[in-house]
Amino acid sequence: MRLVDLDLSDARFQTSAEVFEPLRSACEQNPDLASFETIGESEEGRPIAGVTMGYGPRLVTLVAGAHADEPVGPETLRTFVIEGLAARGWGAEGGGLEDLWEQFTFRIVPHINPDGEARNQSWITEWDADRPVDTLGHYLRGRRREPPGRDIEFGYPDLRPDNQAATDFLFGHSPVTLHASLHGMGFSEGALLLIEKTWLGTDRDAALRSGFARLGAAAGLRLHDHDRGGDKGFRYGGPGFWSTPEGAAMRQHFLDGGDPETADLFLQSSMETAMATAPEESPLCIVTELPLFALTALQDGPPGIPATLQAFQSAMPALVDRAAEAGDLGPLVEPFGLRALDLQTQLGIHLATLDLALDSVLTNENRLPLPEKQKAHPDGKQHRRHVCDETGRERVSRLAHARGAEVDRDHVERGLRRAEHGGRHPGDDRGLAVLLGQIGHDGDRAGAGQRTHDGHG
Repeated sequence: MRLVDLDLSDARFQTSAEVFEPLRSACEQNPDLASFETIGESEEGRPIAGVTMGYGPRLVTLVAGAHADEPVGPETLRTFVIEGLAARGWGAEGGGLEDLWEQFTFRIVPHINPDGEARNQSWITEWDADRPVDTLGHYLRGRRREPPGRDIEFGYPDLRPDNQAATDFLFGHSPVTLHASLHGMGFSEGALLLIEKTWLGTDRDAALRSGFARLGAAAGLRLHDHDRGGDKGFRYGGPGFWSTPEGAAMRQHFLDGGDPETADLFLQSSMETAMATAPEESPLCIVTELPLFALTALQDGPPGIPATLQAFQSAMPALVDRAAEAGDLGPLVEPFGLRALDLQTQLGIHLATLDLALDSVLTNENRLPLPEKQKAHPDGKQHRRHVCDETGRERVSRLAHARGAEVDRDHVERGLRRAEHGGRHPGDDRGLAVLLGQIGHDGDRAGAGQRTHDGHG
């Protein structure tokens, strides 16, 4: 059995509050396999859930919800936990996910940003893939997203309490083997997968890339083809593939442009933080990016240029204005072949992509670290566990120094000092500008809607 085989028939968008007790209950019913804990609270006091599953020697860290207008990632991880544990009762049919539990230990934060989730409920509760134009109107009116300096993905180790909690829970253990941050896009021409740059385009990720392309095709999705030419550190790996985002590259981009104030809004990404746990060998890190709305119309353009998306971005100011007036968006979107992706399709691709990533880890076994210690499990057996006495913050700080030039040590230290003195980044008042597309979440000024197509600029 694989993750993509989990039961998705009852899938729907839920809130962290709704699913908190079901997550806890699923873990409590399987104490030999899973544990649940409240790993911290958000800035507004909402609890943040953390789940540990499995007892294998390879540590896998999974997180979702960094950008709260991307709700599919959190639903994917909730499904993994609840349906993955329920699958134990499937009996003889392959023993459920037992192979995964024996090979990996999963540490999972299903939703790292419950405050942002709450602010996006007006459109999430209205999601209906069968009514894409109406659903688009709700989305444009209700979407909320944090600007640079408040962006959780670029806030590790401790920009916000949410980051601190996730850092300690996910990265305060043995070296990470695989890290996945599940994201999404508002609009794109197809599916996109971000892969850590030392893996991207090599033999190590060949099966992952080819498998992801097949997943998109099976769902009727093209690969999103956008060659950014290295802008903000994003390397192009061919249609459908970029390298993962790095706070260091974002900072350098804005420093090169003479904008140190914006540069200082970016700390580390979760991928950089995961990599700092394994200084001798970069773990596989991925970011899944599926569109809520796919633009299916074909427009002429050279390879690497998303012509349909660019035309859609040009139409975005008019769309935003008409949506604000609750006007008919149909005539404006008709040229773009707008398709709203249903939740089951998106969940299936996310889960199948995790399957592919786990396969890649096993295929490259000779490159992976072995477990450090053994730990007794409640059933009395000696199961393999990753154990570390440091907090995640202490470990990331120490290993960041050990990695030397690969991590901006001064910037990490500034972030740690800022937390100790209660300081905050500027930019909290820019959320409306980001919503209207006047400022992209990576800090650039843009026309309305200019940066709504992907999670990373």
